[in-house]
Amino acid sequence: MARKPLPMEIIGKSNSGATPASLSGFFALACCLPILAGCSTSGVSIRYFDVPGGSFKQVAHHVRRTNSAVRVSTAMDYRFETEQSGEMCRIKNVEMKSDVSIELPRWTDLDKADRDDRELLQAISKYYDVLAKQRINIYQAHRQKIINEMKAIKPQPTCEMVVRKAKWAFNEGVVKHDKDQRAFGQKKNAEFKKQFRSL
Repeated sequence: MARKPLPMEIIGKSNSGATPASLSGFFALACCLPILAGCSTSGVSIRYFDVPGGSFKQVAHHVRRTNSAVRVSTAMDYRFETEQSGEMCRIKNVEMKSDVSIELPRWTDLDKADRDDRELLQAISKYYDVLAKQRINIYQAHRQKIINEMKAIKPQPTCEMVVRKAKWAFNEGVVKHDKDQRAFGQKKNAEFKKQFRSL
């Protein structure tokens, strides 16, 4: 006799913080790269921290003195249900919520800057958006991959086995996500340092 679906709510919030690079590193590269469109992804919250300075030099000094950085933090919340059918148990559905937090600088004295410095700082802000979007794209790709891996788990003799396999798939997916985020950060940091030294 088939049992009624047994909901298994597994809440595992996996947090990872990604700091693309220090702001001083961004200054070197900002105007050398194409500017892409902004991102409007659900589940994304953006916070700003104030950076004073009426010139590029003053802004850069503040950034170096306070060790300011752009940060992108991600978390994955998942929930899935199992269903017993005959002697086998399977995953009925999987849900995963996006949770991305971005911290970006806000130039508080931009109106005091001359035209060249103002355009440079505006270009830097746009480039921050590009990097944040790239971080989000990495996150979303891995999020979908984890969902697919969990849904692909074959029916098992017990729901406990299904739960263990689902947790394993989730944890492995998070490890791969964090690895790709670190690789991205290392690549960008290397680019920033190389460009910065050439100035």
